[in-house]
Amino acid sequence: MQNDKGKWPREGTTEYALWRFAMLANKTSLHPRDWKRFYEFIVFAHNRRVGWDPYEVQSRLVQYGFERKRAEKLASAYWHGRCVLHMRKARSINESYGQWMAKGGTAWT
Repeated sequence: MQNDKGKWPREGTTEYALWRFAMLANKTSLHPRDWKRFYEFIVFAHNRRVGWDPYEVQSRLVQYGFERKRAEKLASAYWHGRCVLHMRKARSINESYGQWMAKGGTAWT
């Protein structure tokens, strides 16, 4: 999770987008700018097709200094955001709930 010098993730990666959010965020009460950075992270992860599930996001947020409960809530928001972005694409009428959820509610491939 750190760059070659051991300070932070490599810029331009999804890990960096989450790290940046976490380092700048007010960890007790998110500010609207914090939410903007968090949403930018979600879109970045979606566009890069990063297959992180909510538990991975929660774990990283805890590593970056968030309390477990707050990290859990943010991970849930991440998941809902990924699902919304997934549903923006046209879906086959025959796409079953099981098929969609087998991929965690998002298209990783």
